[in-house]
Amino acid sequence: MAETYMQRALSRASAVPGRNVDVAFEMTLLLLAQGETESAKITAQRAVELSTEKNRAACYNLLARVEHQLADAAGAETHARHALAAIADEADLVEAANAYRLLGELAMTSGRQDESVQFFKEALTRDKVAGISPRIAGDLRFLARLANAAGNSPEAINYWHRAFEVSLSGGDRKAALEDLAAMAEICRKSGDKVQTDALERQRLELSGEDSGALSP
Repeated sequence: MAETYMQRALSRASAVPGRNVDVAFEMTLLLLAQGETESAKITAQRAVELSTEKNRAACYNLLARVEHQLADAAGAETHARHALAAIADEADLVEAANAYRLLGELAMTSGRQDESVQFFKEALTRDKVAGISPRIAGDLRFLARLANAAGNSPEAINYWHRAFEVSLSGGDRKAALEDLAAMAEICRKSGDKVQTDALERQRLELSGEDSGALSP
């Protein structure tokens, strides 16, 4: 049914030059939101076919994202790399960051930890230039998880603390609280009770809860 609607939408939009790719793109997002991932792949492929130089990277990234959800790692990596190749001099910072971020996730899932770190650092560099706080914080969290998985607790805490500061300054208190909890958990596992209590106290104060129970 969704595919039928998509075909109708594309047919109606064909009379307006340049709009049919927008319809295919938006329909893909709608199908993803509805959990119809297989149908979303069809519309994402259509978006790529209809894309122009201006929006080709975004369409490749969308297709890669769909394939990632379908557990097609090879297809997702191929199309994320196509997205990077479609950006002249990486002028589109947002789409370049999106591609690097997805490549980082794919590398992390397949156990290529060092490669994953490099991809997320590439994404972070571009997100910082673009000034997109939620994505900057997200990149830092991925780097924190990778450092933690590698057994480098100090580096993990450093990345999580940076994510905390970005989230807090951006007004995302919920994310900032989660960052404090993540740091506290690392300290707890390493046996650092003093730092664990300090972070937990900070979390309780930020959330407005009573921190008296943690007092020495």
